[in-house]
Amino acid sequence: MKYYKKQKNNGFIALITSIILSIIIFLIASVSSNASFWSRLDSGSIVEKDKSFSLALGCLDYAKLKLAENINYAGNENISIESNTCEIKPIESGIGFKLINIQAIVANKTTNLSVKVDAITIKTISVEEKVSF
Repeated sequence: MKYYKKQKNNGFIALITSIILSIIIFLIASVSSNASFWSRLDSGSIVEKDKSFSLALGCLDYAKLKLAENINYAGNENISIESNTCEIKPIESGIGFKLINIQAIVANKTTNLSVKVDAITIKTISVEEKVSF
């Protein structure tokens, strides 16, 4: 009859493997949780920028309506919509076009639009968003 010598480190490899896997899973869960928390804040920023852009487009429509009613409309006024405000800068005239510059701010998110419209038909020729840092 053979006798086998009992080893003292039975299960040592399984124990170390389970500890290492637990640490890896904890790190993955921690990083994932942190990333979703910060992405929530970024989505709020995107919504505010979208509101600012929409406000600027609303003010653009207002300025185009005023130009259609009175070809000599000069701009240079502030428009309030709910608790937000946009500014229609003085309208610049060129040969055959007018340049409308608008600034809208919603919760520190700014949209600056520069819009070129036909002087007679008031149709939009080009729209450019000026980015400031």
